[in-house]
Amino acid sequence: MKKFITLAFSILFTMTAFGQRLEYENSSKWFFGLNAGATWNTTDVQNKTYGGWGFVLGRSYNYDYGRRISYDLRLRYLRGKWYGQDTDSTNLSHLGADYSGALLDYKNGLGYTVNNFEADVHELGLELAIHFNRLRDRSGWDPYIFGGVNIVWNETYGDLLNQDVFLLNDSLTYAYDQIEMNKPAIELALDDNYESALDGTSPSRYNVNFMPSLGVGLGYDFGPRFSMGIEHKTTFALKDDFDGYVDAEPNWGFLQNDVYHYTNAYLVWRFRNGEGRTRPTPQPQPDPMVNGIGGTTPCQFPEVRFTRPLQRTETVQSQTYVFKAEVNFVQSRSQIVMRVNGVQTTNFLYNHDTHQLESYLSLQPGNNVIEITGRNNCGTDTETATIVFDNCITPNVFFENVNSSTLNAEVEQRQYNVQAQITNATSVEFTVNGVRSTNFVYNSATGQFSSNILLDEGQNNIRIVAISACGTDVATGVITYTNCAAPFVSFTNGNGGFVAVSEANFNVSAYVYNAVSSNNIKLRVNGVSRNFNFNSSTNQLTANVNLNSGSNTIQISVSNNCGTDTETLTVEYTPCVNPSIQMLNPLAQSTTTANGVQIVKAKLYNVSNIGQVQLFVNGNIQQGGSYNAITREFQASVALNAGFNTIQITVLNDCGSDTETISVNYVPCNTPDVQLILPSANGTVVSSPSQLVQAMVFNVNNISEIQTFVNGSVQQGGTFNSANGLYQITVGLNLGVNTIQVVATNSCGSDVQTVSVTYRACEAPQITMVNPTTDPLFTTATNINVSAMIGAIANASQVQLMVNGVVDGTGASYSSASITYTNNVNLNVGNNNIKITATNSCGAVTKEINIVRELVVVNTPNEVDSIVICYPHSNNVGAPVTMTIPLSQWPAYQSQGAQLGACPVVDEPVDLPMTICYTVNGVATTMQILTSEWPAYQALGAVQGECVEETMDICFNGNELTIPVSQWSTYQAQGATEGPCPVVVEEKIIICHRPPGNPSNTQQLEIPLSAWPAHQAHGDVL
Repeated sequence: MKKFITLAFSILFTMTAFGQRLEYENSSKWFFGLNAGATWNTTDVQNKTYGGWGFVLGRSYNYDYGRRISYDLRLRYLRGKWYGQDTDSTNLSHLGADYSGALLDYKNGLGYTVNNFEADVHELGLELAIHFNRLRDRSGWDPYIFGGVNIVWNETYGDLLNQDVFLLNDSLTYAYDQIEMNKPAIELALDDNYESALDGTSPSRYNVNFMPSLGVGLGYDFGPRFSMGIEHKTTFALKDDFDGYVDAEPNWGFLQNDVYHYTNAYLVWRFRNGEGRTRPTPQPQPDPMVNGIGGTTPCQFPEVRFTRPLQRTETVQSQTYVFKAEVNFVQSRSQIVMRVNGVQTTNFLYNHDTHQLESYLSLQPGNNVIEITGRNNCGTDTETATIVFDNCITPNVFFENVNSSTLNAEVEQRQYNVQAQITNATSVEFTVNGVRSTNFVYNSATGQFSSNILLDEGQNNIRIVAISACGTDVATGVITYTNCAAPFVSFTNGNGGFVAVSEANFNVSAYVYNAVSSNNIKLRVNGVSRNFNFNSSTNQLTANVNLNSGSNTIQISVSNNCGTDTETLTVEYTPCVNPSIQMLNPLAQSTTTANGVQIVKAKLYNVSNIGQVQLFVNGNIQQGGSYNAITREFQASVALNAGFNTIQITVLNDCGSDTETISVNYVPCNTPDVQLILPSANGTVVSSPSQLVQAMVFNVNNISEIQTFVNGSVQQGGTFNSANGLYQITVGLNLGVNTIQVVATNSCGSDVQTVSVTYRACEAPQITMVNPTTDPLFTTATNINVSAMIGAIANASQVQLMVNGVVDGTGASYSSASITYTNNVNLNVGNNNIKITATNSCGAVTKEINIVRELVVVNTPNEVDSIVICYPHSNNVGAPVTMTIPLSQWPAYQSQGAQLGACPVVDEPVDLPMTICYTVNGVATTMQILTSEWPAYQALGAVQGECVEETMDICFNGNELTIPVSQWSTYQAQGATEGPCPVVVEEKIIICHRPPGNPSNTQQLEIPLSAWPAHQAHGDVL
């Protein structure tokens, strides 16, 4: 980066030798620039300088001759990458136990890392640059400062994974513990592939952040429209993870957040000013020694003419002076010499197109001699002028709110604030009506003068004298104070200038103050003058006027010598119309209902709000209800008494009233009540394909008001005893879960009861022998523990075990959890026929097995003469037996295939039962099979485990049900809706409650409207 800056400065200073002065009139204020340079950063990770580029587009303001400061407003785009690479390790112990960021493998492994990062940045910013324009005019050097606001797209990645298999370990992280902690070793180990999104960055996604920036620059103008320079820009990231790492303690002191920098060289071009002017081609001057022979013209000498000052000598009082001259017949600025007080200067501008020379001079007190000399091949011309700078300036006074003495300022307030601007004064004198006053405030720095005075009635003479060593200045003014009251009008009828009426005749009333007589007052109605009465003692104006239908404008104007006042009142006349009622519900004058709550609806005409509506029930006024002024609809819910109820609606407005009366006969109605008897419990499992359904159903008249649904399908048949309310029906079941519903409906409502019944086809028991499994089994034991897995039974009483035809159940047991039956039986010598019979309601199953008890006669030899052999049965039937025999018998057993040593233990496979879900006729059924049978069922599409059908919640006849999804279409066809039933917020009413047994102790209660019939039956009243 240092080499870059040195090179940029070298180029810049070299090019200044070819620099030219600015020509504001030939260059536009719009400019475009390109830049490229070094990117570096101040973060928690050691900087690694890289590069970036960008461009700017902007416009200059206050950019002209003689301006001290100019401003640029510019749009900047910056594209670059910022790198960081530490050359030592960073401990990660400060990362908490819940840390899950990019450095997790290093934290859990080495406990440290060597930080590095690559930040990819796109920056779009708006910048304000401030230039020292005066220095730029004089020297061409352009120092400036700038600041900006930026939207920054950035993402930060790190080289965390070793992809070159150098120092490779299991986690692909770098094995920093195997290298030295120095720059060459670290750079050699890294593969420079920044593949891992660091903390604060999501993979393949840019962060978008707001970041401010500051910067400085230095440029040089090489021509009217081209400049070159260097600048440095610092952007404040406003976050500490720009480098992908947040250190426990910042490395840069007060800089808590990361900062990145861009140091660059730039080229800037200004556009043409658009006026279409071009510099004319200089014509060659003739040789002054050539005579007129052959058509040549005499040589033209330079001409110098001053345009400011116009005289040879001019006296000014401002130190800054703009000197102007016209220099003709010179080729360029280099042929002009300017001297100020004998000293040559280049502080001037020359426009070859207009021949105008201009210089901004800072004068010395006294005489300033200006000399301009023009030279060409023909000769020279010199002009001299003297500008006298008189830095002693006389004071000046200027009133800001008082007219001069030639005019009168007229006011009606006695208190008046005099304000003036005074310059170049060392002291001030202030007089009011010839009396000197010190009641004033004068700020010599700002020149502001102010004084609050009290005026006398009539003319008041104001005089301010400003004094300094260079002279005085006097300003006078006249203020005429007239103690006069302006007229004032105030309507007594009409709020905010508007009133609505329904009568054509309108009484106008207003107070008119400060009116000399009624001749000074005018009353207009819709622009036409009208007569009125005016009482000067009470200041009241009255008039009776006729209004037009619609909007009417009433205007009162009053004037006197002090002013005029006009007030306007708008009167909206709408002819009065009586209200009317159109009943919507009930429509009939007399109606009968079984509902204890009556909805009253009506259309109300010429009614503006609910305050104009009254609702009575049996002579008692009712509260509540709603009225929509747009639809004109009124609605209210009222509680009815048993029997006849008189409902009356009355509407009133300013024009009259209307009343509608209806009679409602309330005959209480009881909703049905269903109480299931059979099935008695939800989730009952049955093995029969039919099911008897019994229920007690109340408040229905006949069986036509009762329906039974099985899986959403209505069932035909059934009986109903209206005397005792018993309802019975036998329904068919499908395999699996069946939903049974009994629905009772009458004119008052409905009730439903739901129960689920699972139908499983009848299964006979299944017997799988566990011990013994070999038939026949040869053994020398006197008893054996017989065990078998038996499904579809409940207890051991459903199993019969017989040994040689004799029942043996003394030691029998059955575990329903493991479906295992066990019984220890005694064996007879020889063959023992074991028969196991399992019985349930679906049938009986028998399993037989034979156990041969062998009697082994063993001579008791000496221990030395005894051997252990494994003896197979003849024809290899049954399991071999381990025996101890005398050594002398070994040849005989050996000839029959016996082997020395004990027989190996052989575990026979057990065919265990398993649960599957098998679809039969489109119905998923849960069933148990043997493990050996599973491949056949699996080929038919069965799955292991119980059948699970998805369920859903519905609202059916006001009841919330959970049904299988397969039944939804059936319920939907009957008007069911998906999801829970809507919660109805019931209207509440206030009643007078008479407690049973103590009716004199009445209580005021607020109850739901639906509970009113029950309270009414106990004698409560509204």
